[in-house]
Formats: sequence, structure tokens, C-alpha cells
Amino acid sequence: MKRIFPLILSLSLFACNNSNTNTTGNVATDSTQTVKGGSELITFVGRTDYSNADAPKQWAAGAYFTFAFTGEYCEIVLNDEVVWGKNHNIMEIAIDNNPTVKIRCKDKVNRFVIGTSSKNYADTANVIKVDMKLSNAEHHVTICRDQETAMGFTQPVEITAAKITKWTPETSQKIEFIGNSITCGAESDTADVSIKDYQWGDWHRAYYGYGPRTARNLNAQYSLVSVSGIGLIHSCCDMEITMPQVYDKIQLRDNKNEYDFSYKPDLITICLGENDGVQNDKKFTTAYIDFIKTVIEKNPQVKRIILLSSPMASPQLKTWMQKVLPQVVEKIKADGFANISYYMFSKSWNEGGMSHPSVEQHEEIANELTEYIKSL
Repeated sequence: MKRIFPLILSLSLFACNNSNTNTTGNVATDSTQTVKGGSELITFVGRTDYSNADAPKQWAAGAYFTFAFTGEYCEIVLNDEVVWGKNHNIMEIAIDNNPTVKIRCKDKVNRFVIGTSSKNYADTANVIKVDMKLSNAEHHVTICRDQETAMGFTQPVEITAAKITKWTPETSQKIEFIGNSITCGAESDTADVSIKDYQWGDWHRAYYGYGPRTARNLNAQYSLVSVSGIGLIHSCCDMEITMPQVYDKIQLRDNKNEYDFSYKPDLITICLGENDGVQNDKKFTTAYIDFIKTVIEKNPQVKRIILLSSPMASPQLKTWMQKVLPQVVEKIKADGFANISYYMFSKSWNEGGMSHPSVEQHEEIANELTEYIKSL
């Protein structure tokens, strides 16, 4: 017995010491698990910069990360670039089937506390509580950027919960939506900030734009490749870039950071032309054909491409697009890519800010596009 008792004691201590170590090698305390922002348990969707493996960065409108956790609450530490020293990103938090919560970051380092936690924080300056009653069960979380590239990056640093697990999407189907401010969901949500207090970006709501809504309608993943004001051959507002110039970038607005095209969409929609306006037919169609060929080259797996008219087009622009889009489609088909088509929206939606579609109208646009995709 003299030999057996020390052995039992040693094994017991070994078991106790290892019970606080989670599967990623991070040490947990108070029955919680903490993982770094770049953990393999977190899935990033949309153009993402992985150069910092512990804390990847996202810039694009609608880019998101997702995971699952077990317990009544979780904490997410998220960095916000805070461009121009004052403009904070707005994030959409979706948990299970609960109504989403729109949260504006308030510091360079933000601590989102989601659910019910009794934890006391010595410094609450950067704590943002998202109060909701969560059962002690597994929950699926999605954290989505409502704003676009020009608002600077967001970067998860760490996540804490009782247990964190990888969320496997129910579908492998992927859609990419290429476009301008409409695709960004810009100026769609004017409810929280009045026009007198408005600063650019305040009315963005990418999560509820027509692209993500269409993807959710079809039970697909989505990636937005979009910049407010951008065009195919002419961008508005003295912008020096066009979509063909920045399509291969992660930081679209700044034309920086080469993208590896690791997101493999099955379907790609392109919604450009609003900022170009009525142009010379040949110049526009030639540029569009060249751009589509680039898109196919970068995405050889793509099964279908759809060209969209502008959902906020004037009657003059809509008439012109009705003329040029079929020309582009027929040329691409003649060059060997058969599964390309165009869709003309039934009307123009302009009830949001700056004559853009509102959040409610984005739902109408998405439903119309969803039915067209289903018809194919």
C-alpha cells in the first residue's frame, strides 16, 4: 500500500491539472474556455487577412465569423481600427434564431458580453453587454460587419465561454455578390441616427442587404465584394478606383492586400452600372466582358453568373441597361461560358437614405432575386 497510495495521488493530481486545459491548448479558469481569434474553432467567411494567425482581420461589408458555444454567455474581444480617429464599426450579432442585435463598437478594443454573466469587470469602459436569456445549451453565433472597407478592419482577438466548438455550416453552397453601395447595404437603415447627426457609414446595414438575405433564403454562404460609389469604368465622387482594378484585393477601397480567392463561390452575381451611368455602349460592354473573363479566371469552379440591373436605377439608366446587358451575356456565351444570364429588376427602390433602398426594400429585392435564381 505504501507504493500504491502515492501513485493514486499522483494520477489524481495529473487529472485535476489537465481538466482545466482545453482542446486548443489554452488554460481555462472558472470552468471556461478561451481561444484566440484565429482558432481553428472559428470559421471566417468573406475576404479575410490571415497574416496574423492569432487575430485575422476583415474589412469587407458583410464579412463575418461564426462559431458555437455551450453555456449561458460568451465573451468576444474584438479590435476596431477606428479610422480617422473617431469612426467605429457597426457589428450585427446573430445567435440561434433570436432577433439580431446591432452593436456599434465604442473603443479600439471592445469586449462583447453576450447572454447573462455574473462576472465583474474592473474596467467597464470597453464592455458592451448584449443581454439575452440563453439556456445552458449549445448556441450558434455569427458576428457580421454591417459597414464596408472604408470603415477600417475588425479583428477578433479572443473568445471565452464554458465550451467553444466549431460550427459546421448546414450547406456548402456559396454565393459571391459583386457590386457598389447597394450591395454593401449602404444607407439602408436610417432609424437610429437622424440626418442632422449623420456621418457616413451610420446608415449601413450589410447583414440585411439583398445579398445576405438572398443567401439566407437559399440556405447558402455569402461573400460581398462591394464598395460604395464604385463602377465598372467610372466611379462616382472622384473615386480613383473601379471594380476591375480592386477585385483581387482584400482591402477593396484602398486597393491593397492581395486576395488568394480561397472562397469558392458556386454562383456569382454582378450588380454594377449605377455609378457608371449611361456610357458609350461599346466601351462599357467591352469592359464588362473583360471583367467577367477575369472573374471566371479567378473562380474556375463557378457554375453560374448573373448580371443584375441596378435596383435603384432611373428609368433612363434601366432602359440603357436593358440594351447592353444582353449584349454582354451573348458575347460571354459565344466565348464558351454558357451559364450566364441577366436579370432586370421589376422596379426601382429608393426609400432609404440618399435615395438608396431601405432595409425593408432590400428584403423585396432579395425575394425577387431569390425567385429568379430558383427558376434557373
